[in-house]
Amino acid sequence: MRLLFVWTLFLLPVGAATIYNNGTPNGFGAANFSNFRVAEDFSLAANASVTGLRFWTQTTNSSLTIADLTWAIYANNAGSLGAIVQSGSATNVAAIVDGVAHRREIAVSFNLTVGNYFIEFHGANPINADGPTAFSWAFAADNPTDRYRFGDLAGGPAFISNNGSGFEQLAFQIDGTFDSAGVPEPGSIALVSIGLAVLWRGCRNRNRRAY
Repeated sequence: MRLLFVWTLFLLPVGAATIYNNGTPNGFGAANFSNFRVAEDFSLAANASVTGLRFWTQTTNSSLTIADLTWAIYANNAGSLGAIVQSGSATNVAAIVDGVAHRREIAVSFNLTVGNYFIEFHGANPINADGPTAFSWAFAADNPTDRYRFGDLAGGPAFISNNGSGFEQLAFQIDGTFDSAGVPEPGSIALVSIGLAVLWRGCRNRNRRAY
């Protein structure tokens, strides 16, 4: 019975976790994505099921919601935005006060294969960049990945610039689970280790009773 219980543990799914983390806001500014198109690069080390998108914005009013928001994930075509591989929309995305910025959570459900991508968020109805309701995507601390792409709304996916240096990365995270054939999660490794230890002890005790 004990062995059956242990093997059942191996079959339990491990909950969704953050599978890509581009950093959280560093308080040094943001890129306006209401009047401009903004996209940031990311990569996945294994095939994954994506369950959530999270990013941070800076606004003048923490209670503001984004009435209509679109998002898209593009293939990375040698450092430029390629074809759209996933896209969607969300309504009434609330601002959750989170330190120096406001966190936005979007529930999604799709699969991505191992590879390099760009992610874009955009308000469906552009607003005045100088107005009190302008939405900007918060900067994150610098990291080794490429810089974000910034372009005019009329420019389409061919973004016009690869923004600079220093703190100019954008704050976002992607939640989900890697495929079982991909990168194992810490929770999975822990379950396997515990299970093997119990199995070994049970076999040893049974062998002792046999003599």
